[in-house]
Order: sequence, then structure tokens, then C-alpha cells
Amino acid sequence: MADVKGDLRVRRTITVDRRANQGMSSETLAGNRTVVINDYKYLNLDPNGANRNVVMPDATTLPLGWELFVRHSGSANNLVVQDGAVSPGTLKTIAVPIPTQESRFYQFLLISNSTAGGSWQIVELNDPSRSTVSFLVATWAAPSGGYSILSGTEASGLLAVNHGKGTNPIVLVQEDVGGGIFEAVIMDRLRVNASGDVELRIVDGVQFNGRVIIQ
Repeated sequence: MADVKGDLRVRRTITVDRRANQGMSSETLAGNRTVVINDYKYLNLDPNGANRNVVMPDATTLPLGWELFVRHSGSANNLVVQDGAVSPGTLKTIAVPIPTQESRFYQFLLISNSTAGGSWQIVELNDPSRSTVSFLVATWAAPSGGYSILSGTEASGLLAVNHGKGTNPIVLVQEDVGGGIFEAVIMDRLRVNASGDVELRIVDGVQFNGRVIIQ
């Protein structure tokens, strides 16, 4: 294998087994997007007012291990990623991102190219950042049965659609003790429901200012 240490000019064509273009293209779509074998590796796409199809190449023309990364950069509508079959099938519908998911890409990795549709491994690249929801004593719900609740009703950031950390997040509750210092608090009950919504419960009379860290 030879290294090129200076500029390289090609006046005709280069045939590559995988892909020479490792860059990213940010596009505002006016219609469906057809992907070609030598396309950008990263597509940052705004559907721009309508659901748009992102159609893969015929998988029989691609080498195994060919991959594409797709990100929804818009504020509405869906990207529908489809395979390259004559009658395309849907590989993944990428919905409009909520604020904490805006840097999230989806990887499409070709693992079988025996048919035009191919077989694809799809990986969601999680945003490692955490979601922080601050609250005050006054934020807690009115006491009932000797307890007070803090849920998505009182603090919308506790809803899964807003914290964006899925249905099995790691949750930490901290009390603001002043001076920029936060201390971990053990709740009477800390619940994550099947949808990923977070709910806190404490004994009435000990409500506090603090924050919930969800990751």
C-alpha cells in the first residue's frame, strides 16, 4: 500500500471497493433523497415541510460493510429511510428530534447484499449528554395521602418525550443546599413508567429545591 504525502489529481476515474467520500452533506430537501454508492457518508437532512423518503442504493451494487449515517435536522415531518428494492421497504422512520436528541445520528450498515433490498443493521447513536430538570419547593404537587408528587405534570422535563433518554434512563435526584452545592437525595419513591416518564414521591413537609439528572 502506498501513501500519498502531497496533492493528488485524478483526471479520469477511480474505482474503490467501499467509499472515498467520508464527508457530511447538510441539505434542505425539496423532495425525496436518493442515495448513491459514492454519496456522502453523513447526511444531515431537513425534510422541509413534508415527509421525505431517503432511498438506499440497490444493495447488490454495494460491498458488505457499506454504511450511511442519517440525521434529522428539521423541526417537523419525518425522514423515511428505505431500502433499494424495486418496491422499497422502510428501514427506519426518523421522526422530528426533540431538543435533547438533535445531535443523534442513525447508522445503516449493510450486512447482506444478496438482494436489492439487502439486510441492514441499524444503530441509534445515543447522545451521551444528560438532561437536567430543575425544580422548586413550589413545583411539587399538592399533598395527598401524606405524600407529595413531582411528575411530568409539574415539571414537563420529566416526561420521556422531553428528556429523550428512552424507557430505561438512569435517574439521580439532588437537593440544592445553597452556594452552588447539590447533595444526592434518597426519595420515598422514584418511579420510571413504561414510557420512560419519571416520577418522584416524598413525604409531605420535606419538599425541597433541587434538580433531577436523567441520562
